[in-house]
Amino acid sequence: MEMAKHTRMSNEDRRQVILKAARELFARTGLEGARTAELARAAGVSERLLYKHFPSKEALHKAALTSLTDEIIAEARQVIALESSTSTLVLLTHFLVSQLLSHSPERDAFMRLAVRSMAGDGEFARFGRKQMVVIEAKLQKCLEKAIVSGDIAKGIPAPKTSTLFLEALATGVAFGLLPTPATVDYGVPGEKIIEQVVWFALRGMGLRDDVIRRHYNAKAIALLAG
Repeated sequence: MEMAKHTRMSNEDRRQVILKAARELFARTGLEGARTAELARAAGVSERLLYKHFPSKEALHKAALTSLTDEIIAEARQVIALESSTSTLVLLTHFLVSQLLSHSPERDAFMRLAVRSMAGDGEFARFGRKQMVVIEAKLQKCLEKAIVSGDIAKGIPAPKTSTLFLEALATGVAFGLLPTPATVDYGVPGEKIIEQVVWFALRGMGLRDDVIRRHYNAKAIALLAG
């Protein structure tokens, strides 16, 4: 009888398993509510092995937060690398909105951690804001280009303010959709809500409807933005 072969998990793979389990548990309980024994059990490791990878619960919490924001930034790199323009502004707006509104265990964990943070000490919310600097800077450059090209109407908020309003809008809508069932019924089919939030945001940033129509095909952009 042939014996089953067992593959030993590498340290990095084990670390990623621990981080994934920790993100889900922290999202439900917060830092204060999560106990080390629960974290180890959720990751399928002993507390001793958990401490081998992370010296404290606080260190694991920080690493879990970092891994979540790193994933979003990594996915945005391809869009950020594009030339600043009205077209890139539309693409990046769709990317940001879809990242916040699309459901997945990772995205839901991110949003729950954000909610808990803003209702508590604000640590994760402030950390996430720092991580978003690279996306915000690109959005502002694109807005400036759109203003110069005449694609944005006069009298709109400054590019930095418009960028912050966009984040607040997308985050607010996402919070309403987070629970099951959702706490807010927007009266829009699930597959259409991202598109309508993007339209609302682009109009709020001052883009004319003809400009939005020229640059925004939600289905085509979804393929590019991932």
